[in-house]
Amino acid sequence: LAAIRSNHDILEKAFQSLRAHLGINPGDETLNLLAIVEESLRISRLACERLEAVIRSVREDRRQTNLHDAIESALALLGHELKGRIQIVKDFGDITGVEGRPDQLHQVFMNIILNSAQAIQGTGEIRITTRQDGPMVRIMISDSGPGISAEIRDRIFDHGFTTKGAQSGMGLGLGICHKIIEDHAGHIEVDSDIGKGATFTVVLPAAPGSEKEG
Repeated sequence: LAAIRSNHDILEKAFQSLRAHLGINPGDETLNLLAIVEESLRISRLACERLEAVIRSVREDRRQTNLHDAIESALALLGHELKGRIQIVKDFGDITGVEGRPDQLHQVFMNIILNSAQAIQGTGEIRITTRQDGPMVRIMISDSGPGISAEIRDRIFDHGFTTKGAQSGMGLGLGICHKIIEDHAGHIEVDSDIGKGATFTVVLPAAPGSEKEG
């Protein structure tokens, strides 16, 4: 990871020098190419930062976590996977924060959203809804994919299970997600039928005395 970060820093400096060398009017085609490289560098840096955060989370202390921030961070990192293909619809409610490890919760949302995106063939929609349910917070992630059969639905949280080749994209990392949410005193619910998409609902206890995020 340190080597990747070092090479990334070198590429960023080289890119800045190249942009300065080309001047302020390099032409439309060159501008488009520069924009592509610049966006790729941004995603690369963000990915490195998230990897570093995951490594730190191994010893991370629990603290109050803003779930909307964790979701937005996951969407930013997955922008290249979603852009031009998946429409994201956010329906955020007034929810409280939760007590947990922010980077682990970010990883859960990123895995579920990525699996939903990979399950959708062609274009589609992912709807993310958050609601307060008494002392619990519910985060619903619904996709317009092909859905999950009952037989597979009973196994998707098994460690190592993947439906690649059967229902493309579903099951990747879901066992890890399930374990993380259980460690946070919560659980994950799945509602799906063939041809009707899938909804993953993460249920977590609200942090004592926390204020609503809005």
